[in-house]
Amino acid sequence: MKKYIFSSYAFSFIKEAKKIAEATGFQLVLGRYNPLSVAGKGLIIGNPDYVTKRIIDMTRRVEFKCYLVLEGILVNKSLLRYYNRFTVVVPSQFVRECLEASGIHVDKVIPHGIPKVHGREIVKREKPRLLYIAWWHNWLPRKYPKEAIEGLRLVKEPFELTVLTSRNNPYVKELSKYGRVITKVGELSENELLKLYQSHDFYLSMSNSEGFGVPVLEALSCALPVIHVDARPFNEITTPECSFRFPYEKVVEHPCPYFQGLLHKYSPEAFAEAIDEAIRTYLYEFDKYRAMCMCASAVAQRYTYKFTYEAFRELI
Repeated sequence: MKKYIFSSYAFSFIKEAKKIAEATGFQLVLGRYNPLSVAGKGLIIGNPDYVTKRIIDMTRRVEFKCYLVLEGILVNKSLLRYYNRFTVVVPSQFVRECLEASGIHVDKVIPHGIPKVHGREIVKREKPRLLYIAWWHNWLPRKYPKEAIEGLRLVKEPFELTVLTSRNNPYVKELSKYGRVITKVGELSENELLKLYQSHDFYLSMSNSEGFGVPVLEALSCALPVIHVDARPFNEITTPECSFRFPYEKVVEHPCPYFQGLLHKYSPEAFAEAIDEAIRTYLYEFDKYRAMCMCASAVAQRYTYKFTYEAFRELI
């Protein structure tokens, strides 16, 4: 029986679908296709929304299992009833708790994976380079909370920032003050993306809510210590030995079309202090910084395909 990988339309889902297909050998189905031409078993990657539902409903000759991501509580009752019909897999314990709090049974947690650990040459510069990537074609407030923009203004230590974002990000001009902004989300090749990670010294996550946080994992695979809010799913991926964490003050519900998003609201001061601590470690405790880089690579090793996506072979 043939096995297939389907994806919802977001770039981040398509990116993961390609990786799972590479790891498992399942046939990848993207773009337009004849629903009657595919038959067998399939895994679909997406949110528990109407877009994913539509793909399932029109592809009637495939027995689906769902790999779902959500950054909050699903409140649409019809969607709850619909997705409870399937085997549901999620990438993090945070998503599991969100969906189970919504009323959807989760069968398994399989984290996102990477093909291998790349590493990089660890060098000392006058100003450390920080990188942030948001895998989304449209600007999302949760990926660029105003607390992060305000916090950057409070950083005391020297740094250079690179941001890979969408063209409609309203903070492009502000972010450009700290380095460069690349408005080519989804346009860089895998090799170009790898070089981007490897040419930086830290990964700075501004986001206050994610279902997993793939760029965090990709950064670890390039031996980059990560600066992030001390909340799940970020602290599910990293360890204290390879990250600089700043606390959040409260969890705020953010209304979305079919769910209530859960945002981990942090202060600009806490955000800035974590960045300053990371930079001071780099500038004045370089041996400690180097050890954190080695730890980042070791953590990333746990997420190679052998330990993640291979589980889909048994599931489907």
